[in-house]
Amino acid sequence: MNGKHILITGATNGIGLAAAEALAETSPARCDPKAPLLPPVRDIHEVTRHIARAVALQAQRDGVADPLSPEALEAQLTANFWIPAYPTLRRKGSFT
Repeated sequence: MNGKHILITGATNGIGLAAAEALAETSPARCDPKAPLLPPVRDIHEVTRHIARAVALQAQRDGVADPLSPEALEAQLTANFWIPAYPTLRRKGSFT
């Protein structure tokens, strides 16, 4: 473990399946067949974190990632989770 990232050294079928299953778990259609298949964009941070956790755990089970305690895994997810922060732009003057 390099201390900065959850290091996954290879891809496995299990990882792909874990990602797909994690996304499916967040589908609004699971509770309401008339609801959208994919979760709303406003939930993107929770959804991507859920998928990242599932992928990391599967990579550990498949032996292509260093084992981490649940606490260490959550700390790594938090440390490496990017949340965009955009400045508020204001127009100064007028354009001609």
